[in-house]
Amino acid sequence: MEKRIIPFLIDNLFDEIENSFAEHKRITDDILMSLYGIFDKVLNTALELIESNAVTIMHIKNCYTKTDQFIFQVTGNSQTSYILFYRINYCQCKFYQEKVLYSNSYPACKHYLAANLAHIWNKYRKFEIDFDVYKELIKNIMIKT
Repeated sequence: MEKRIIPFLIDNLFDEIENSFAEHKRITDDILMSLYGIFDKVLNTALELIESNAVTIMHIKNCYTKTDQFIFQVTGNSQTSYILFYRINYCQCKFYQEKVLYSNSYPACKHYLAANLAHIWNKYRKFEIDFDVYKELIKNIMIKT
């Protein structure tokens, strides 16, 4: 499969998962097979993160926008936390850097997949952060990149 088609497939699959979950309150076997087909063993580790409550959604208060603004914080097995954005396939983890960016052997890391699936399934912890804290988090991401 062409590498440039995969982001399109992932985005469509997330749309399909959202629609299915809204309608049936569960994930269908077809969708599960599609997830495994695209993400392979990354899916298992992402599901483990979701089940261990490793995903937090941080709502940004005083953000000066009309829409709900949030970011994800996913704590990996090594207790390192990663900040991710909704449906933006980027993570600072070593796996993402080596296996997604450089070798193109995987379409995403477990943190990205866990964050987006947890959001769809409403299986996350939630708290609010001030806009100034959000700006600091973004600044730290940019410095580390």
